[in-house]
Amino acid sequence: MITGTSVPPNPTVEATNGAERKLRLEVWLHFDKEKSQEAFKFDQMRSRLDLARIIIKHEYPFTMVDYEYFRVFINNLRPLLNLVTKNTIKSHILSVYKEEREKLYKFFDEFSGRVSFTTDLWTSETRDAYLCLTAHFKDTDWVRTISVDNASSNDVMVNNIKDILNGDGLLVLGGQFLHVRCTTHILNLIVKDGLSVIGNVLSNIRESCKFVKATPQRKLKWKSTIEQVKVSSTQQICLDVPRRWNSTFKMLERALIYKGAFFRLEQREESFMTNPSKEDWEIAKVICNCLKIFYDSTNTLSGTEYPTANIYFAEVCEIHLNLFQWCKHENQWVVMMAEKMYEKFKKYWSVCSLILAVAVVLDPRFKMRFVQYYFNLIYGLHEAEIYINKVQILLEDLYSEYDSKSNLNSGTSHSPSSLNLLSGESSNMDKIKKFETWCMKEGYESVTKKYELEQYLVEPIFPADCAFNILNWWKLNTPNVLTIPISTVASESAFSTSGRVLNEYRSSLTPNTLHVLICAQNWLKSSKGITS
Repeated sequence: MITGTSVPPNPTVEATNGAERKLRLEVWLHFDKEKSQEAFKFDQMRSRLDLARIIIKHEYPFTMVDYEYFRVFINNLRPLLNLVTKNTIKSHILSVYKEEREKLYKFFDEFSGRVSFTTDLWTSETRDAYLCLTAHFKDTDWVRTISVDNASSNDVMVNNIKDILNGDGLLVLGGQFLHVRCTTHILNLIVKDGLSVIGNVLSNIRESCKFVKATPQRKLKWKSTIEQVKVSSTQQICLDVPRRWNSTFKMLERALIYKGAFFRLEQREESFMTNPSKEDWEIAKVICNCLKIFYDSTNTLSGTEYPTANIYFAEVCEIHLNLFQWCKHENQWVVMMAEKMYEKFKKYWSVCSLILAVAVVLDPRFKMRFVQYYFNLIYGLHEAEIYINKVQILLEDLYSEYDSKSNLNSGTSHSPSSLNLLSGESSNMDKIKKFETWCMKEGYESVTKKYELEQYLVEPIFPADCAFNILNWWKLNTPNVLTIPISTVASESAFSTSGRVLNEYRSSLTPNTLHVLICAQNWLKSSKGITS
């Protein structure tokens, strides 16, 4: 073994070597910098189109190109760029739109996947109507579903589309899953009907909240009143926006905290004459509890990233059960509200309950047992069996249709002519194919496939408390049902009872310009690589 002692470092030598290395590095960096500058070639049109993309994506006005300090900034940054007028930048925006549209055409021309659509109806401040169509796609073959608001005009539109696509055999089960009503829109309509029953109660509470916030003097008196009745809460009284029912829910929720303070203020302030009666406050408390159910469900079912169809079943079933219970409530106001809500809910439930049930059956954490659990609660044991059988039949039909298409595809891809076989092997393959054909004719194949479905249904459910990636399982096994968009509404408009309204800037644009900006912005934001 060789041993030795280490030599202490010489600081002077190391510093000299370090300085030399740094000098050599800076020299090479200088050459690299010169090389990169020589390679760069300014492109006037590309820069203008980049500016057009900025305006599209970030919703800047066309007049941005006329802003004084924006022009100063660009001139200092890149003097070679000749800034254009707002009319010219508008033409460049149209060029970007056409470029992105061509990319989209090419993408879908090469894409052989299934597509679902959601439609959204927007209204401008000038009362012009716009239909927004959004495509959702995952895998292969055909148009699957269209999720729309619950409007009769949508029924006509979807029926026309159904007739066209059915003629080409493009729809699953003849289009049974084609038309799906927007769940969040239905909930909005239900809540709107319910709130109309207690309009006077809401009006008194709203006016009471306005009263205590009207002047600085009233705010001070309200503060001292709260201290007298010893209400300890950090939440402040708030006013609602009548067209957004979640704000009405928040107003009720907070006003109830200060109910005692309102009664005390009534004794202290003669001009305060809108305080609700004790009965009205009791109604408000019960109604607030009811709205909490819808508030939580709407938050769950809406959002920019739409939940998959399996999530909706439990939420909708819970609403069904609550409405049923409220119809038997001891408070007549709650009964009146619930009956009005329930009447509208039943129409939605009758057309959407089966597709929601099929989606949850295809989730290995729930399966048919989850449907049985809720249907027994909703219908009772005897009547539930009727609806469970309907789900079972629909599931078998769906499985059979996809299985037949799968056999057709697999038969094409693995035919004897496509394989490199010796003559003897080819002869054996012919015999096997004849045997398989006979099995299918006699029904053995369908029995086997049906057994596979039954086996899935009787297998134990996956424990809910264990880590399970439903998206991966769904991607491999059941993308066709779980990707159906059950809601067309994003979170920012989910609580609005007045529909979707364009902002002032977008309302001022012509329909063609608005179409170009909204579509191009969406395509530029795409994460699918369409606009790379």
